[in-house]
Amino acid sequence: MTGQEYADQPDRDREAVGLAASGFDTVEELDLDALSDPDMTQRVVTLLRREDMLVLEFRFSGIIRLGNGAGQRLTTASPTQPGSLLIRVPPQAMLEEATTLGGASTGVKKAWLSDISQIELRVPAGSSIPFSAAGLLGWTGLSTASAHLECVWGLPLAPVEANRVVWLHSTEPVTGPTGATGIWHTRLALPPNPGPLAAPSRLPVPVKSAGETSSAEEFTSSLSATARRQIAAAMDRRPVLARDTAFSALGATVDLTGNWMGVPGVGVVLYRHRSVIGRDITVNVVQRGYLWPFGIPVHIATQTERRLDHGLVRTSILTVMLPEVTYDGVAALPNGGRAFPFERVRLDGPLAVDVSDKTDKLTPNVGFWVRGPGAADGRLRFALTAVDKRRHAVSFTAPLVFIEGDRAHGNLGQAVEEFNKQAKDIALPASGRLELAPATGADQESTTVEVAALRIGAEASSASQPDLEAAGRLGALPRLIGVEARLPALDALASRSAAAPGASDADGARATARMLRLDEKYVKQGLAATHQVYARVDPPWASRRPRRAPAVSRSSTSRSPVCRARRAWSAGTSRSSSRGRSIRRASSPARP
Repeated sequence: MTGQEYADQPDRDREAVGLAASGFDTVEELDLDALSDPDMTQRVVTLLRREDMLVLEFRFSGIIRLGNGAGQRLTTASPTQPGSLLIRVPPQAMLEEATTLGGASTGVKKAWLSDISQIELRVPAGSSIPFSAAGLLGWTGLSTASAHLECVWGLPLAPVEANRVVWLHSTEPVTGPTGATGIWHTRLALPPNPGPLAAPSRLPVPVKSAGETSSAEEFTSSLSATARRQIAAAMDRRPVLARDTAFSALGATVDLTGNWMGVPGVGVVLYRHRSVIGRDITVNVVQRGYLWPFGIPVHIATQTERRLDHGLVRTSILTVMLPEVTYDGVAALPNGGRAFPFERVRLDGPLAVDVSDKTDKLTPNVGFWVRGPGAADGRLRFALTAVDKRRHAVSFTAPLVFIEGDRAHGNLGQAVEEFNKQAKDIALPASGRLELAPATGADQESTTVEVAALRIGAEASSASQPDLEAAGRLGALPRLIGVEARLPALDALASRSAAAPGASDADGARATARMLRLDEKYVKQGLAATHQVYARVDPPWASRRPRRAPAVSRSSTSRSPVCRARRAWSAGTSRSSSRGRSIRRASSPARP
């Protein structure tokens, strides 16, 4: 029946209170059925009251009905076993489409209703209640066995100690002096304070997650599926405080606060949610995470607020919490740091950026590329500075990935694989000097190169998840895939090659910078195992035909450029092989 059809019905057909059980057309039929089968287990009773818009559904377990007419009562089927009364409340929350700040606001926005909420009450053995509207609404004296309260869409809640909470409401419509009748509602609260007045407690009610969160929405809303999952997981560590939780036929009014600052391993650190009769007013979520692959800690603060002209408007700002990180302790680089010859990395800017666009996923439910203006691929370029053990600084720009805080310390193997697959083709413009194979003891610096570009990948950390959570460090570490550097020795040979008959202009252009790749055996075992070989360099003819690539050793970067280059390139061109030639690190001071 539509609202207009209901309004057109004569007054005699409308009752102020409707109390009916499913399967029966009249109360008389229900009374006759009770004589033969008093068990209420299969009965569904709906309570409707038009004055204050009361809508509730009751179901029973271990309850029977005795008597008839106005004298009917509900009592436990067993004098020694308690029964239960299940109260089902209509949908209490609405998921509404939110637009980004400055984005186009559609005239019609999508909206979904939540699932129903349920309250299970325990009826003490041998007790009874009147089978009437007032009797069913008098459940305030019963203890709560469990609850499933979806007062936030897709995030069911329950009191931490269900048997300690009370429900505050009126059994009759409440009409004010002007004749207006308030909407019926019930409020979740703690037991009254002791004393003669027995006033309701004003303390917030601790609540926890009551089940699986929903991730079915198809549009941007005040809470993303990731945020709901993280909030639910964080509530297992520390409950949310419900300062106001009231349920009505039009929806729930809530005021929720969650604070997980200092709790390791959670993905969200702050949560505040205010809604009125099922409609969100303000929602604030602060998520923690890291900028991959360097492990720079950041927060993303997402605020959604209702505006008269646009409805729900949402903004997400990423803020860098600690711009400089070092690699020691739990986050120590493997193999003595040979795979990433930097001691620390500093993020120079931007230190705050809008991250409303989270569609460029690295892997599902782990992280996303931070997007922004200025690059063809749409990924924001951050300015960074890396410092090696010689205090040489290399400045470069790089796109970075936000990794969710609750995923940052576990198994990141899939994320490492996907990131490296993309990173090998991303040249990061750079400038500065870098010592590729750091010298030790009295050895002189002999492996330092002028950097033109970097290629940086990642590798999984060997530290345990509890240790990473306690230290607040990312479960992955940066790894140097390659360095585009200028080598005077190779430049000299390339110039001679470019001047030779048949050489192209491109040969001379490529001679200015070469790709050096760290030798894998050197990375794992050190210089002694490779006879001072630490890197391999792509030859100038690499794009024309397969050749054996010369390798870089310590000695090859410290002696006569022309002689060294001639030996390296002639040896490399004397035979074709998939293995590279070495460029060695000098074992003695460089000669002029």
